[in-house]
Amino acid sequence: RLLGERRECRDGVDARLDLVQDLVDVGVDVPGSSIAVLAVAGADDELLVVAHYYPGESPGVISVLSRESLDVEFVLQGDFWWVTDLDVSADGTLLASIDPRRGVAAVWDLVERVPLSEFSLDCSDGCSRGVAISDDGTLVTSGNTVWDVASGATLLTGLTNGRVGDVEFIDAEHIVLADGMEARVVDLDSGGTSATLAGHGADIWAIDVAADGRFIATGSADGLVKIWDVRGGGSTPVMTLAGHGGTVWEVQFSPDGRYVTSVAGREQLDIDFVYEWPRDWEARTWDVSAAGSAEWLTAPTRDSDVAFSPDARSVVVAGADTGAAVWDLTENMAVVNVGGLAGASSVVAVAVSPDGSGIALGGVSPASPGEDNAAGWVAVFDAATGEMVTELVPPTPGLEPKDLEYSRDGDELALAAYGLARVWNTATWDVIFTP
Repeated sequence: RLLGERRECRDGVDARLDLVQDLVDVGVDVPGSSIAVLAVAGADDELLVVAHYYPGESPGVISVLSRESLDVEFVLQGDFWWVTDLDVSADGTLLASIDPRRGVAAVWDLVERVPLSEFSLDCSDGCSRGVAISDDGTLVTSGNTVWDVASGATLLTGLTNGRVGDVEFIDAEHIVLADGMEARVVDLDSGGTSATLAGHGADIWAIDVAADGRFIATGSADGLVKIWDVRGGGSTPVMTLAGHGGTVWEVQFSPDGRYVTSVAGREQLDIDFVYEWPRDWEARTWDVSAAGSAEWLTAPTRDSDVAFSPDARSVVVAGADTGAAVWDLTENMAVVNVGGLAGASSVVAVAVSPDGSGIALGGVSPASPGEDNAAGWVAVFDAATGEMVTELVPPTPGLEPKDLEYSRDGDELALAAYGLARVWNTATWDVIFTP
């Protein structure tokens, strides 16, 4: 089972998938082995590194093959049990590997075909399954510890108290590591966390960084892939990709950053940290080119409602705290703030009139003293100024608006709520229907 390479081929996603298919077609000579982790290496990406192991038997093997012929060029000699990750320096000459069962990370010279350094993880069995080497090959990290390759010195350690699912360099000064359900960006000068990427519902096992260092992809046991903009703060994902049925074990950006390929099990299994894998896999490639562009809008909001303007040039977004905002999709910014009602804690329903002049909001205000239930309300606002036009339903305890909808001609506005259904004439705001 081929989990995908840790270094990108320069010729893109299609070549990576073709490479895996070639290996399946011809069969890499690893009889009896059950795991393969791939990396592309060499000054011209001419080498394929395959790490595999033999369950219950002798230590594993790291083989280096010709990418063109798939013939074994040489084998790296070492005491391996299970290599779970590989990474390659930018010039393709240095290879980093990690063996969580033995608790070691290693760096190899692929030109001289010899080991350069070996580092003890100095933590519990299986504390990291990820490894990364800096582009210039001077630093290597397991996520918990950072070492100098030449001297073997420990530069930073204790970066996490848990298990590291994966780790990548963002640039020479920053790494991003998977720490449980969060990913953290760590400053290598201070060892401090400069950004926390929180939003997955289960542990993160896969991380990749786009070539420009702006976007980070994470894959998790919740079956989701999330895209984060670290230059924009990184605390909220700009894209969530759903569809995998099991844990996502690998994510990879294409060289131009337009695509992300993810590898996952087809079903969710109760599996150990590193010693078991699913038996059925799938790979998906996603177009993530909208992330961070003018076509992709990220606005602070509650889990509530949004509505497009009729000309599709703006969108009304229920606010993160109160009221709503009109966001210009060209400028990617809020141009009108709609305050809602005084004391309103949240907006849960939004509608825009067909001519774009009016915004109807339904919200919930906190319970008043002596009341057991929060109070729902409905009001209409001027889309150009954000000022209230009329209050259709004053705060009413026990009322919870669920949806608002204008008729196609804009002559009626309908409300659906727990405890109330109503239709108004928008010229007079008289009630014309209620059950």
